[in-house]
Amino acid sequence: MKGFILSTIITIGLLIPQQSNASPDNNGLVPECQQAECIKYFQQYRMYTRRGYSDAMYTLAELYYRGYGTEKNLSSALKWYRKAAKFDNADAQYKAGVLYLREGEYQDRERSLKYLRAADRNGVAEASHLLGLIYFEGQLTEQDLKLADEYFSHAVKLGHQDTINFFSQLNDTEQSDQKQQLKLAAALVKDPTDLASDTVAKPIGEMETITISGPDLSEIFDYQLARLDEISPDAVKGTGTNIPGRTCDEMIACGHVDRDRYREFFMSGW
Repeated sequence: MKGFILSTIITIGLLIPQQSNASPDNNGLVPECQQAECIKYFQQYRMYTRRGYSDAMYTLAELYYRGYGTEKNLSSALKWYRKAAKFDNADAQYKAGVLYLREGEYQDRERSLKYLRAADRNGVAEASHLLGLIYFEGQLTEQDLKLADEYFSHAVKLGHQDTINFFSQLNDTEQSDQKQQLKLAAALVKDPTDLASDTVAKPIGEMETITISGPDLSEIFDYQLARLDEISPDAVKGTGTNIPGRTCDEMIACGHVDRDRYREFFMSGW
C-alpha cells in the first residue's frame, strides 16, 4: 500500500479530459475547445489578467491547462497559477504545488511543498490531505509523522472525506502501526454516519426528488467576468470594489459565495 495512495492521487489529479465540445463533461470539467466562443472567452480572461485580477489569472491558467480557447500549454498554465498564487489565490497555490510534483521537466519538490503549504494555510483541504500523505509516506521528503498528523488534522477539520477514508483504509495494512502515531487526526475522525448526523438533518416521511441542472460554461464565464467588472483589480490597493468607500464585504457581488461557486467547478477533477 505504501506509495500507492500518493501516486494515485497525483495521477488522478492531473488527468485532462479529452473532449472537444464546449460544454462541461460528466465530471464538470472544462473540456478542450477551439470554437470561436471558447477563443473569445480565452481572450477576455487574458485581457482581465493584464488589469491585475487574480481570479482571471487563475481561470486563464485553467484554460491553458485544459486547452480551452487555446492550445494546451502546461508551461503557460503553471506560469499563471503562480501569478495568481502571488495574490494569495489558494486554489492556484494548490494546483501549482500539484504540478510541481509531476514527473518531468517541471518537477520541483521544494517549490511543490512551498505552494502546498501556502494552500494549506489558506484552508484548501486537498492541500492539507496531500501534505499529510507526503510526510506520512516519506517518499518525496523525509518522513515526519508529527507533521503528517498536523496536516491530516487540518484536512479532517475541513471535512475532507478522502482523509477520513484514508484512516479507515489504514486498518489491517502494513502501515497500521504508524497510524498509532497519528493521534490528533485519528481522534478527529468520526464514523461516517456520525459525521453526517452532525451536519444534516434527517428527513421524516416521504422525500421529494429534485433534479438540479448545472449551468453551462458560458453562464459561468459570463457571471464571473461581470463580477470582475464590479471589483478593483488585486494589483490595485483600495476598498476592493470600484465604488468609492464600499468594501467587498458590503457588496454581494464580490463575496465569498461567488468564490465558492467557482472553486467547486474548477476543482473538479483535481
